[in-house]
Amino acid sequence: MRRIVAVAALVLGAFSLVGCVRGPVGTWNLKEMSPPEASQHFAIQRVTFHGDGTYTARAERDGEAVELGGKYEFDREQHKLVFHDERGRTRSYFVEICGACGRLEVSNEGKPTKWTALLVRK
Repeated sequence: MRRIVAVAALVLGAFSLVGCVRGPVGTWNLKEMSPPEASQHFAIQRVTFHGDGTYTARAERDGEAVELGGKYEFDREQHKLVFHDERGRTRSYFVEICGACGRLEVSNEGKPTKWTALLVRK
């Protein structure tokens, strides 16, 4: 019985690391914005991070859906997510990712007006 418990713990631990090792790859949906009015700073409603370093996203600006795309960089050690859009603009965010629990928290840590976006894996 102890062997089964030990093997189960190892397997569960391995699966929890897989989500973190591969970074944000996958589709994430906005669940909550705090404070709600901060959506003017982070308008993404859904984002898909592809394994080749590109992303596609749907944002809402002035009540209209906007499709976005470009490249991204994810630095696990610095907790940094950088978007490079098709217009050549760069936006950098602080991130906390839990692949095993399907949570991605994006924030503008260090800025005067703090906000956090909680995204969940689709």
